[in-house]
Amino acid sequence: MLGPIFAIVLLDASIIGAAAVTLSTSYAFGDVFGIKHSLHRGFQDAKQFYLSYIAMVTLAAAIVLIPSAPLGLITTAVQAPGWSAAAQRERVPAAVVQ
Repeated sequence: MLGPIFAIVLLDASIIGAAAVTLSTSYAFGDVFGIKHSLHRGFQDAKQFYLSYIAMVTLAAAIVLIPSAPLGLITTAVQAPGWSAAAQRERVPAAVVQ
């Protein structure tokens, strides 16, 4: 019963954390480059701030989502027959590891 609740709370915390990090980075860029930056301003008034925020969220999503599929294919294709994954890291035949 507590497992699903913990999973939901952890998911919510990660979403809030991701939003807070990208938003604070956009604020920092606004301070450094002297552009208008505030959530109180409209999109037309602080366009560069909102565009940098959207760009960072998109970049973060790309980093998280894109590499996950090819990595599994690469590690599976590289593994030599007759070698376990742990043995291949050490370059020792699986028969010796067991």
